Amino acid sequence: MSQSPRPFHRTLALAALMLVTALPAQAQWLAVGRWGTDGSWRYVQPGTWMVLQENGGEAVSVSAEAENHDGRLEFWCRREAAEGGLVFDFYFGDALNRPEAEKEPQIATLQIDGQTFDTALSYDPEARNWHDSGALRRELLDAFSWGSSLELVNAAGDTISRFRLNNSGSARSALRNTCGL
Repeated sequence: MSQSPRPFHRTLALAALMLVTALPAQAQWLAVGRWGTDGSWRYVQPGTWMVLQENGGEAVSVSAEAENHDGRLEFWCRREAAEGGLVFDFYFGDALNRPEAEKEPQIATLQIDGQTFDTALSYDPEARNWHDSGALRRELLDAFSWGSSLELVNAAGDTISRFRLNNSGSARSALRNTCGL
């Protein structure tokens, strides 16, 4: 007596369920130097730019930790917006002010292999980060994609943090493909 084969749709559903449960949750920064999920992470060398696609590909962020893990810089954009921004956090040095009340943005400069790009950083005391929601421009991102190092400098010329630009070409492509920047 032969068994009849299972219906195709049951086999397909079982295969899809196995695939979905085998997929890891979306990777992200977990702690200093750690990228991945709670159960599966890897060490990421400072200056290695990681890409995080969000909202089904409608938004993207690329980020890296500075040398000596002295801050984390993130560039982000959303598909529907014509611009993107930056966020600088996990910085505990004294080259940037941390005003508790709303203050004027602090002018800082991104230096990429001799090219300079000014940004106006506003501090958010609740999130404990600095941000500039209109900072991303094609010229900055093009320099970022082929550069070897990025230095964030305050208005007095003091270095805030330094970043290598490992994987910055792929990070730049993710911003271009998602947002057209």
